Amino acid sequence: PLSLQRFNSSIIIDLRSSEMFSIISKLLLIVLQIPASHQWRNSVVGLPVVSCEEDSIRVQIETEQPFNGRIFVKGEHTNKECIRDYTRGLGDGDDLIPITHHPSSLSKSVEAAHLRRKADDEGFCPPCACEDEKRKRRRRETKSNLMEMEVPLEKCNMQRDRIASPPGLRLSFVVVVSFHNSFITKLDKAYQVQCLYSESNRVISTEIDVNMHPSENVTETVVATSCDYKIRNSEGRLDTNVRVGEVITHEWSCQSPYPDVYSLLVHSCSVSDGKGDRMEIIDQRGCSTDTSLIGSPSYSSSSLFASLQSSVFKFPDRTSMDIQCSISLCTRNGGE
Repeated sequence: PLSLQRFNSSIIIDLRSSEMFSIISKLLLIVLQIPASHQWRNSVVGLPVVSCEEDSIRVQIETEQPFNGRIFVKGEHTNKECIRDYTRGLGDGDDLIPITHHPSSLSKSVEAAHLRRKADDEGFCPPCACEDEKRKRRRRETKSNLMEMEVPLEKCNMQRDRIASPPGLRLSFVVVVSFHNSFITKLDKAYQVQCLYSESNRVISTEIDVNMHPSENVTETVVATSCDYKIRNSEGRLDTNVRVGEVITHEWSCQSPYPDVYSLLVHSCSVSDGKGDRMEIIDQRGCSTDTSLIGSPSYSSSSLFASLQSSVFKFPDRTSMDIQCSISLCTRNGGE
C-alpha cells in the first residue's frame, strides 16, 4: 500500500520494504520500454513539402509520431546553419509552440510554499517568474510530428546547375531525417531536394498613336562642284604642245562650297591615240598601272587638289594623244 503525504514542497512516498523494490523495478521497466517502442515505431508520412523562396529553400516533413531526432543537410551535420535538432523540443528551442498550463492542487501548494519563503528574500522566485520557467520547460519537452527546416541559398553544400531547357538555375541538396540523436538507423530517410529558378525573356509591347506636326518645306540650292584637269610644262605654264621626254605636271582641282567636308580621288585614267587604241595608266583605285610611264597622284590635305609629274610619252606614228581621268568626291571620315 502507498500513502502520499504533502509536506511543504516535498512528497513523501511511504512503501513497505517488502514491496518497495518490486514497484520501483516495474516503474523503471515501464519508463524504459515506452520511449524505445515509441521511437522505433515512428516513420515519415508521405513526401516532404518543398517551398522555393527568394533567399532560402524551406522543407516541411511530417512523421506518424512526435519527432525526437534531427534534420540536417547531407555532409553538413556539424554546421549549425544546416541542421535542426528536435531532441530537446521543437527545432532549436527558439520557435517552440506554447502550451496552455493548468495548475493542479499540488502545484498550487508548491507555489504557496514558495510564497512563505518571501520573508527570507533569498532564493525567492516570484510566482510569475516561476510560471514562465515552468512554461518554457514544458515547451522544451513538447514534441511535434510536423517539422520544418529552412536552408539558406549558397550555403549548406547546396549544388548549383545551370540548365538549358527550360533555361534557369537549379539548386539542390540532400536532406536527411534521422530519428536517432547520434546515429543513422534503418528508420532514417534521405531526400533529394531541388528548386528550379527559371529564367524567361518576354517582350512586352503596347501601342500609342503619335501625330506628327505639319511638315514645312525647306529648300536650299547648293552650288554645283566644278573640276578641272590641267597640264603645265617644265616652266609652269599651261601647255598642250610638248615633246617626248619633257617633264610635265598634271593638276586636278575642284571647287566646292564645302571644302572641309569632301576630298577628291583621281582614278580610271587612260590615254588614247584617237584612232581606237586606248591604254589605262591609273586604275579605278587611283594607283598607277605602269610607274615607268606615270606615277600615282599626290593629294593636298587642305584643299581639293591633286597633282603628279611625269615624262611625256606617245603612241608610235601618232602626233597627238588624248588623256582622260575620272574624279570622285568622297566625304571625310575622321579627317581621312
